[in-house]
Amino acid sequence: MARKKYKKRKKQKSLIFPSLLLIMLLISVIFTSKLVFSDITNNISINKREKATIVYTNQSDEVITISSDVLLDDNLSISSDNKYSFNIKTKNNNKNYSIKIVKVNSQIDDKYIKFYLTDSNDKKLMKPTRLSELKYDNDNLILYNGVLKKNKEKFNLRVWVSNEFKATKVKNFSFKIYIEN
Repeated sequence: MARKKYKKRKKQKSLIFPSLLLIMLLISVIFTSKLVFSDITNNISINKREKATIVYTNQSDEVITISSDVLLDDNLSISSDNKYSFNIKTKNNNKNYSIKIVKVNSQIDDKYIKFYLTDSNDKKLMKPTRLSELKYDNDNLILYNGVLKKNKEKFNLRVWVSNEFKATKVKNFSFKIYIEN
């Protein structure tokens, strides 16, 4: 009887090593394929960007969210250091571009969301403008149209919820910036 138990334990122990080896092999295959696939997709997106005439240098998937827990008037918002900065690059000067907004999540009426765009020196490019005043181009809202005068230009975008907004609980507005030439 003791001999049977000994043989059974020995058999179980002998199965543990191949099982662990198989599990480690599967984990390494999954990890390696994920790295390779990720590298391939990154190269594809980089190549697409290099072929474009205008390149938006911040992450295109970055979502910007503002909240109604802080309501501001226009004067405070314009002078605020709370801004989103981004760059647009091109290989040639004098290229037309559009800065567009893509809504991701909107719990606040468009008339209470305001935008103010400046250049790198905080020179006004557009007056404080309500989201409801922006024009649509397909599913995107056109924030600003311009011409790149240099190969790289920096922009500062301030976004806030107007102090006219009244709500009993905090609400959010999320969006992405999209650049088109």
